[in-house]
Amino acid sequence: MPRPLRAALLTLVAGAVAAGCGGDAEERNAYVDQVNRAQQSFADTVQELAGQITEQSTTDADRETLGRFETAIDGVVEDLSSIEPPEEVSTQHGELVETIDGYGGEVSAAVDALEDDEPDELLSAQRDLLEATGDVSADINRSIGEINGRLQD
Repeated sequence: MPRPLRAALLTLVAGAVAAGCGGDAEERNAYVDQVNRAQQSFADTVQELAGQITEQSTTDADRETLGRFETAIDGVVEDLSSIEPPEEVSTQHGELVETIDGYGGEVSAAVDALEDDEPDELLSAQRDLLEATGDVSADINRSIGEINGRLQD
Protein backbone atom coordinates (compact mmCIF):
# COMPACT_ATOMS: atom_id res chain seq x y z
CA MET A 1 0.00 0.00 0.00
CA PRO A 2 2.84 2.51 0.53
CA ARG A 3 3.26 4.31 -2.80
CA PRO A 4 -0.38 5.28 -3.41
CA LEU A 5 -0.91 6.06 0.25
CA ARG A 6 2.14 8.31 0.36
CA ALA A 7 1.03 9.99 -2.88
CA ALA A 8 -2.39 10.63 -1.36
CA LEU A 9 -0.90 12.35 1.65
CA LEU A 10 1.48 14.47 -0.43
CA THR A 11 -1.29 15.53 -2.81
CA LEU A 12 -3.20 17.18 0.00
CA VAL A 13 -1.45 20.53 -0.02
CA ALA A 14 -3.53 23.67 -0.09
CA GLY A 15 -2.75 27.21 -1.04
CA ALA A 16 -2.56 29.99 1.48
CA VAL A 17 -5.17 32.60 2.17
CA ALA A 18 -3.98 36.03 1.07
CA ALA A 19 -4.08 39.12 3.23
CA GLY A 20 -7.24 41.12 2.96
CA CYS A 21 -7.55 44.71 1.95
CA GLY A 22 -10.35 47.19 1.86
CA GLY A 23 -12.99 47.65 4.59
CA ASP A 24 -11.83 46.12 7.85
CA ALA A 25 -8.29 45.06 6.95
CA GLU A 26 -7.33 44.33 10.55
CA GLU A 27 -10.15 41.79 11.02
CA ARG A 28 -9.47 40.25 7.63
CA ASN A 29 -5.75 39.95 8.26
CA ALA A 30 -6.33 38.37 11.68
CA TYR A 31 -8.60 35.82 10.01
CA VAL A 32 -6.01 35.15 7.29
CA ASP A 33 -3.29 34.62 9.89
CA GLN A 34 -5.42 32.14 11.84
CA VAL A 35 -6.39 30.13 8.76
CA ASN A 36 -2.85 30.06 7.44
CA ARG A 37 -1.45 28.93 10.80
CA ALA A 38 -3.98 26.07 10.95
CA GLN A 39 -3.26 25.11 7.34
CA GLN A 40 0.52 25.28 7.78
CA SER A 41 0.44 23.14 10.90
CA PHE A 42 -1.66 20.59 9.05
CA ALA A 43 0.63 20.67 5.99
CA ASP A 44 3.68 20.13 8.21
CA THR A 45 2.03 17.10 9.80
CA VAL A 46 1.06 15.69 6.41
CA GLN A 47 4.65 16.05 5.19
CA GLU A 48 5.96 14.28 8.29
CA LEU A 49 3.45 11.46 8.00
CA ALA A 50 4.02 10.96 4.28
CA GLY A 51 7.69 10.36 5.02
CA GLN A 52 6.75 7.48 7.30
CA ILE A 53 5.07 5.51 4.56
CA THR A 54 7.67 3.62 2.56
CA GLU A 55 7.97 0.45 0.52
CA GLN A 56 9.33 -1.16 3.69
CA SER A 57 6.63 0.03 6.09
CA THR A 58 4.30 -2.65 7.36
CA THR A 59 0.54 -2.62 7.15
CA ASP A 60 0.45 -2.08 10.90
CA ALA A 61 2.77 0.90 10.60
CA ASP A 62 0.71 2.31 7.72
CA ARG A 63 -2.45 1.84 9.78
CA GLU A 64 -0.85 3.77 12.64
CA THR A 65 0.28 6.52 10.28
CA LEU A 66 -3.20 6.83 8.80
CA GLY A 67 -4.60 6.97 12.33
CA ARG A 68 -2.30 9.90 13.04
CA PHE A 69 -3.47 11.45 9.78
CA GLU A 70 -7.08 11.09 10.94
CA THR A 71 -6.11 12.86 14.16
CA ALA A 72 -4.45 15.64 12.16
CA ILE A 73 -7.61 16.08 10.08
CA ASP A 74 -9.72 16.25 13.23
CA GLY A 75 -7.30 18.82 14.63
CA VAL A 76 -7.36 21.10 11.60
CA VAL A 77 -11.16 20.84 11.43
CA GLU A 78 -11.31 21.85 15.10
CA ASP A 79 -8.84 24.69 14.55
CA LEU A 80 -10.69 26.03 11.51
CA SER A 81 -14.08 25.64 13.20
CA SER A 82 -12.91 27.78 16.10
CA ILE A 83 -12.02 30.67 13.78
CA GLU A 84 -14.62 33.41 13.39
CA PRO A 85 -14.50 34.37 9.71
CA PRO A 86 -15.39 37.80 8.42
CA GLU A 87 -19.02 37.89 7.34
CA GLU A 88 -18.19 38.12 3.64
CA VAL A 89 -16.40 34.74 3.70
CA SER A 90 -18.43 32.84 6.30
CA THR A 91 -20.08 30.59 3.70
CA GLN A 92 -16.77 29.77 2.01
CA HIS A 93 -15.10 29.18 5.36
CA GLY A 94 -17.88 26.76 6.31
CA GLU A 95 -17.43 24.94 3.00
CA LEU A 96 -13.69 24.66 3.66
CA VAL A 97 -14.30 23.12 7.08
CA GLU A 98 -16.95 20.73 5.70
CA THR A 99 -14.66 19.62 2.88
CA ILE A 100 -11.80 18.76 5.20
CA ASP A 101 -14.13 17.11 7.71
CA GLY A 102 -15.68 14.96 4.97
CA TYR A 103 -12.24 13.89 3.86
CA GLY A 104 -11.69 12.49 7.33
CA GLY A 105 -14.37 9.93 6.51
CA GLU A 106 -12.43 8.83 3.45
CA VAL A 107 -9.30 8.35 5.53
CA SER A 108 -11.30 6.37 8.10
CA ALA A 109 -12.46 4.06 5.32
CA ALA A 110 -8.85 3.51 4.26
CA VAL A 111 -7.89 2.69 7.85
CA ASP A 112 -10.77 0.21 8.00
CA ALA A 113 -9.58 -1.40 4.76
CA LEU A 114 -6.16 -1.91 6.31
CA GLU A 115 -7.82 -4.03 8.97
CA ASP A 116 -8.69 -6.47 6.22
CA ASP A 117 -5.73 -8.22 4.62
CA GLU A 118 -7.61 -8.87 1.40
CA PRO A 119 -5.47 -7.52 -1.48
CA ASP A 120 -8.51 -6.46 -3.53
CA GLU A 121 -9.88 -4.47 -0.58
CA LEU A 122 -6.51 -2.79 -0.02
CA LEU A 123 -6.18 -1.82 -3.67
CA SER A 124 -9.72 -0.50 -3.76
CA ALA A 125 -9.08 1.56 -0.62
CA GLN A 126 -5.91 2.98 -2.16
CA ARG A 127 -7.73 4.03 -5.32
CA ASP A 128 -10.60 5.53 -3.35
CA LEU A 129 -8.24 7.48 -1.10
CA LEU A 130 -6.23 8.80 -4.04
CA GLU A 131 -9.40 9.90 -5.82
CA ALA A 132 -10.80 11.49 -2.65
CA THR A 133 -7.51 13.27 -2.03
CA GLY A 134 -7.49 14.76 -5.51
CA ASP A 135 -11.10 15.86 -5.14
CA VAL A 136 -10.64 17.36 -1.69
CA SER A 137 -7.46 19.16 -2.74
CA ALA A 138 -9.32 20.77 -5.62
CA ASP A 139 -12.24 21.69 -3.33
CA ILE A 140 -9.93 23.16 -0.69
CA ASN A 141 -8.09 25.23 -3.25
CA ARG A 142 -11.39 26.39 -4.76
CA SER A 143 -12.64 27.47 -1.33
CA ILE A 144 -9.39 29.27 -0.58
CA GLY A 145 -9.52 30.96 -3.97
CA GLU A 146 -13.06 32.15 -3.27
CA ILE A 147 -12.05 33.37 0.20
CA ASN A 148 -9.10 35.24 -1.28
CA GLY A 149 -11.28 36.82 -3.95
CA ARG A 150 -13.82 38.07 -1.42
CA LEU A 151 -11.15 39.33 0.98
CA GLN A 152 -9.47 41.29 -1.79
CA ASP A 153 -12.66 43.18 -2.73
